[in-house]
Amino acid sequence: MSLRTTPPALSQFGDLSLHIPEPITLESGIPCYIIKGGDDEMNRVNIYLNGGLMMEPKPAVSVLTALLLTEGNELLTTSEVAEKFDYYAARKSADSYDYWTEVSMTSLNENFGHTMRLLYDCITRPSFPEEELEVWKRRIAGNISVLRQRVKYVASVKMKELYYGSDTPLGRDVTPEDIMAVTRQDLVDFHKKYFTAARCKVVIAGKITDEVMATLNATIGQWKTAEAAPAQPEWVIHPSPVMHYVADKPGAMQSAVRLRITAVKRTHPDYLPLRVLVNVFGGYFGSRLMMNIREDKGYTYGIHAALLGIPNDGCIDMQCECATEHTWNVIKEVKNEMKRLREELIPEQELETVKQNMLSAMAKTHDTPYNIASYVASSILFGVYPEYHNDQLACVKSVTPALLRDLAVKYLQEDKMRVVITGDKTELERISATE
Repeated sequence: MSLRTTPPALSQFGDLSLHIPEPITLESGIPCYIIKGGDDEMNRVNIYLNGGLMMEPKPAVSVLTALLLTEGNELLTTSEVAEKFDYYAARKSADSYDYWTEVSMTSLNENFGHTMRLLYDCITRPSFPEEELEVWKRRIAGNISVLRQRVKYVASVKMKELYYGSDTPLGRDVTPEDIMAVTRQDLVDFHKKYFTAARCKVVIAGKITDEVMATLNATIGQWKTAEAAPAQPEWVIHPSPVMHYVADKPGAMQSAVRLRITAVKRTHPDYLPLRVLVNVFGGYFGSRLMMNIREDKGYTYGIHAALLGIPNDGCIDMQCECATEHTWNVIKEVKNEMKRLREELIPEQELETVKQNMLSAMAKTHDTPYNIASYVASSILFGVYPEYHNDQLACVKSVTPALLRDLAVKYLQEDKMRVVITGDKTELERISATE
């Protein structure tokens, strides 16, 4: 009989180390990373293709190319492809990112011979049906029209524009008109130039059998490209000198606040301990920002900070929505919490809570072979070195309050913080004048 008055004993995490597996080479020369695990007779294959947002000749081409990639091929219509995936109980998706496009499929092992052939035909011989393209264009353009009325979306777009530059792929504001201007030929040309075997990578996870690997080799393993992949685009940004911007939304009852500080890339020695500092600052429900601005002051339902790392950039990003009347106080309290971290040592008990929170999140990487595969894929694509996960574990366990204060002095500086607010500008100016 259990004693409900006695809490269960606390215990530390076991070994959370993770090692990136060495890839095998498919017959085509494409590298394939295999993560075996699980009891179910199924697998998930992720295929990464060169070509994403940074390579677009005009806005939204990579996104629409990905969306239409599995919507029919030269052998089957859109409805026939959908029916076959449904019949074989497989799920597929395709998403475009900064430098690559991810094509993913979850399938039963017994059906993999059918589903992988179907997916391979879609990747290598898509039809890009005109009628489906028009449906997707109208849908996305409509969604953007709706989103442009929301303060959170406008603040996010404006921050990217100021941070990266409005003339860069990462900083441009994609409009409904941009979406509607994309043609089928744009997709065909983008696919032909970038979606080739060159720079292609495969990650497969689950109960991987010899039959599954034979099928993989008989499909994607036969895909070869004579030409070298196009050169990766040069990383060019044109940050605006404007560090404080208010986007006017007359009549808005709420403001969206977006704050950003340039930090360091993942490869920098400060990146890993800086992740710990940002978690203390605003990375979990019990963080400094949440306890002050939500729990104590009641200015917002939630405020969050994160250290964002993409291949060529790293930044500390903060965001929340609040009633218009609290907007300036939210920013004031963010600055106060930055000041506290610069001047005071984090108490050991608080730091221990953050460490356990981070270790719990890292432990989830081990939950399933699919979680491990996702981590392996992100490591490959972001160019992270193989022992990054284990170095991160060591850093979380060993980081000290003194080191975190030094990092706060170095990075949490108000004069380096870009501020974007979307809300009723007249009301915001009135409130500012009375404070």
